[in-house]
Amino acid sequence: MKKMTTLGAVLVMLLSVGAFTASAALANEGIWMESGAQIASPTHVSWKSSLSLENWSEAKGSFKYGCTLTVKGIVTTKGQGEITSITNASGGSAITCSLVEPGMECLGSPTIEALNLPWKTQLNKEDRLLYTQVSPAWKITCEGGSVQKCEQAPSTEVKNNSGGVGVYYGNVAKKEYKETSGCASGGTTHLETSGEEEMKIESSTRILSVK
Repeated sequence: MKKMTTLGAVLVMLLSVGAFTASAALANEGIWMESGAQIASPTHVSWKSSLSLENWSEAKGSFKYGCTLTVKGIVTTKGQGEITSITNASGGSAITCSLVEPGMECLGSPTIEALNLPWKTQLNKEDRLLYTQVSPAWKITCEGGSVQKCEQAPSTEVKNNSGGVGVYYGNVAKKEYKETSGCASGGTTHLETSGEEEMKIESSTRILSVK
């Protein structure tokens, strides 16, 4: 049976994504394309991201929530890029999420905020993955929780769609549509992230693709 903690306690979680080895990524660098031609200079991209997240542990149960983000970034030569901004619909850094299923570590709507921006990325052509090369972090505040830190493998699968580049958490071929992280201290012990995004060239009808 879950034991609910007192309202007003605050969960502050840092989701830290481990760095990918740059030399390994560059050996299999992918190519960002723009309407069929290789991108030759920094190009602004943007997209809406709808994520489903779940924190859980055997000892403290779980809580689930959904977040809608506005993401902006840059893609350039040699498969390189950056995520420069993650905000709410109004442009603010604090993103209020919808609590889908409360738990003893979260009794109210969570708020998340991206830390350590910009997040540098590298497209890998061999396994069609987009790696994050720095340590992205999320600050998550939730009523009824405790402080914890979670680290996650920094990769998402990409594929060309009719309107842009689809970005998927987990392994699409294996139908594993989520990415799991381990939490080092306090609160829950795991965080699972699932969802999909479509990257597009900002303010343009040109089609973004990968090769």
